[in-house]
Amino acid sequence: MSRESQPNLPTELEEVIFSLCLHNDWNNARSLFLVAKRVYQWLGPQLYAVAIFHPDKFEGRRPKYTTQSLIQHGQYVRHLLLSNSDSIDQTGLCDPVEDCISWCPNLRNVALWTIESRFEILKNEFHRLAGLPYLAHLSIDLDALCMVIKDDTSKKSIPIFPNVTHLELLQGEQLLKPQMIENSFPAITHLSLDGLTSPSRTDLIEVALRHWGDRLQVVIWFLGTSGTNCLPEVISTSAYISHHDPRVVILTYGDHYAKTWYEGTQGGMGMWRTADEAVRKRRQAASS
Repeated sequence: MSRESQPNLPTELEEVIFSLCLHNDWNNARSLFLVAKRVYQWLGPQLYAVAIFHPDKFEGRRPKYTTQSLIQHGQYVRHLLLSNSDSIDQTGLCDPVEDCISWCPNLRNVALWTIESRFEILKNEFHRLAGLPYLAHLSIDLDALCMVIKDDTSKKSIPIFPNVTHLELLQGEQLLKPQMIENSFPAITHLSLDGLTSPSRTDLIEVALRHWGDRLQVVIWFLGTSGTNCLPEVISTSAYISHHDPRVVILTYGDHYAKTWYEGTQGGMGMWRTADEAVRKRRQAASS
């Protein structure tokens, strides 16, 4: 075939074609990198945009890679889920959490579902997170956060997350203290509270609404998973509280925590989008 007769596609179209190939078959994605350097430059950021170190399986979706891969490709990671409650063989989390965070300087969304009893390491993890300039979504353990914040009585070195707007607080045995939370999260607009550990403490919703007022656009009261439903499910607010504020959304995750979180990274009906849609529909119904 002569050079003139070979197909000559516009670069933009070629990139779209290879991107579709990537999203259609994640497991064979690396073979596409061998086509040409430009293809690697297009697809690398897409392949490594979401890094999940969790025992849940994602068949037909992104392949799991080791934490050592973050050393080379961490610059592309925008969404990071870290879990160490299972064995390394199941999670793939082979390196310290604080190192994994440091290898991903452009993170926008982090789920830190880890267990760490050593305070100095925990403190280093939170300060690593606080140093991320683009971090906007964060899911963390409330008790761990409070431990780090309370340690510094001078308040000069508490971790500050200036751009985090969406905050999910999990597994908290301590009561919510909004002023303490606000010191570290001055830009918060969306708050999710874990109702699993203290389901009767729905008064914490009132506490949050009183403190933040109109700044809060959504308050989620989270009640576990929805069984076989793969997406989050909104539950009738009146079944748990008498409050009629449209911003209060009581919901369950889908059948797996990590899969619901992943759905959100793809622009699907993750926890935050589900809650935002519920609030939007309530306001629309009230104004009609």
